[in-house]
Amino acid sequence: MYPNRNDLQGAYNMRANLLMIIVLCTPIGLPVVALAQDSKITRQAEFTGMADQFVDDLLHRVRGLDLGLDVKLGRILGDRVAIAITKKIRMKDLDDADTSERVLKLLEYGFFDPDQISEAGDRQPAVSLFLADYLAEHCHVAALRLRASDLVTKLVALRSAMAGKVEL
Repeated sequence: MYPNRNDLQGAYNMRANLLMIIVLCTPIGLPVVALAQDSKITRQAEFTGMADQFVDDLLHRVRGLDLGLDVKLGRILGDRVAIAITKKIRMKDLDDADTSERVLKLLEYGFFDPDQISEAGDRQPAVSLFLADYLAEHCHVAALRLRASDLVTKLVALRSAMAGKVEL
């Protein structure tokens, strides 16, 4: 019912440590805002690393092994998935039907639920749109070309909707 002494002491220590950081950072010219910037940079680096690992895993996974976690992870990364794809493969690798299918699957995961994308910059489907359009034009498998074309339509509509929101 009442907070015990250890809880109060821990809260006091946390407050004292925060005040100490502020006091130490201010006189030497390191504004507290820099701490927040470092946090944002660290978060972006974590998302980039997560996207790189996610793409690498899915590109090298045994064919047919789909995990429910893939959709959940891909949908928070958005266009960062496409950026990671461009780091891992060359455009001529997309001539292979298996690689094209895996890349298309990753792109679909990235914009499965655009409202769930964590970072605002990753909600714009720039690189994803480029890759999906390339697959829609150059893929040798008709079914994959159709899926890629559908994805292009979805991404263009999403981009238009986002442009409309910015103007408001």
